[in-house]
Amino acid sequence: MGAQSAKPRALVLQTILPHYRLPVFRRLCESEAAEFTVAFGDARPSDSLQTVADTSAVRARRLRNRYILTMRGGGSLRWQSGALGPILRREVDAVVAEGDLHCLSTLVAFGMCRLRRIPFIIWWHGVGQQSLRWLNPLRLAWARRASALIFYDSERPRWFVERGVPLEKVFVAWNSVDTDRISTLAAPWSRDRRRILYTGRLLPSKKIGLLLRAFASAQRRLPEGSVLTIVGDGPDAEVLKDLAKTLGVTDATEFAGSVVDERELAPFFNTSMLSVSPGAVGLALIHSMAYGVPMLVADGEPHGPEIAALDDGVNSLLFPPGDVEALASALIRTSRDTHRLAAMSEAARSTVASRYSIAAMARVFESAVDYSSQLGRG
Repeated sequence: MGAQSAKPRALVLQTILPHYRLPVFRRLCESEAAEFTVAFGDARPSDSLQTVADTSAVRARRLRNRYILTMRGGGSLRWQSGALGPILRREVDAVVAEGDLHCLSTLVAFGMCRLRRIPFIIWWHGVGQQSLRWLNPLRLAWARRASALIFYDSERPRWFVERGVPLEKVFVAWNSVDTDRISTLAAPWSRDRRRILYTGRLLPSKKIGLLLRAFASAQRRLPEGSVLTIVGDGPDAEVLKDLAKTLGVTDATEFAGSVVDERELAPFFNTSMLSVSPGAVGLALIHSMAYGVPMLVADGEPHGPEIAALDDGVNSLLFPPGDVEALASALIRTSRDTHRLAAMSEAARSTVASRYSIAAMARVFESAVDYSSQLGRG
């Protein structure tokens, strides 16, 4: 362990470093409370999410991901070569790791930290609708022995607390995007916006075809000049372009491809009156609301924890899942009510500023490391 007067050295273990995680890790690497290092490897070439090319903004440690076995549910057993070295050499005072039971090296790292009394903090979703139930006893045992737990929302910890996990070691880091940068790029709301926006991967599970059909159904009753812009890439790209052609909305539909740089994304958000998630939504909801763009979200889908930010009718809207005409009706009704759109825009910005900022997310990690270091348990 480091000297008492020194900042604790915290190692953050990640499978990969995707673009949307750079902002919070950059903020953590600037922390005055602890010295954070982010350790990560590369995804498989076929994976839709990859490690960013430029990692210079963070204090980085490159690992080698070895993918051992692909599981039926889509996960994979894996080992991260290089993850254990800093623990063996006692170069860290705390470890923060993804709570993924498929990562065998993380489980070994946990055991080593227990033996060496190095605090081990789990960052995870916990138990959700899509969790394998037979693994829940393992998750509970892990949670009980971890130094602290960081969740993405305030609902998931309840299952663990009800089963004896101390509430004081539970922390909630609401998922965020680069709110610092967005605040400098976002434009004020204006009545002349005509864009309907989708951002995300083009996958069957995202149900973007439903959005295209709803847009085609609503097009003649939308404000004049309304367009649909789809930002993202994925295996459904060509299928969706063909569908737009079949529906006769090619002239009013733009496929922008993959755009990840915030400066390039900003013009899309700053000219959008609405964004839409026809399937499950996650961080895209926070991203849209940070720009003050309300989102129409399908109700009842297996959403990420970010759905807790949605206040139906206040900062965004829900519509019945899988219902083309319900979505078309929501597009028409909402796009024509500029007063309501302006009010929802302001509420969306306020929601993100109060709870979902990068600064707030980073403070939770600092607090969890401080709590664990003070207790000195691993």
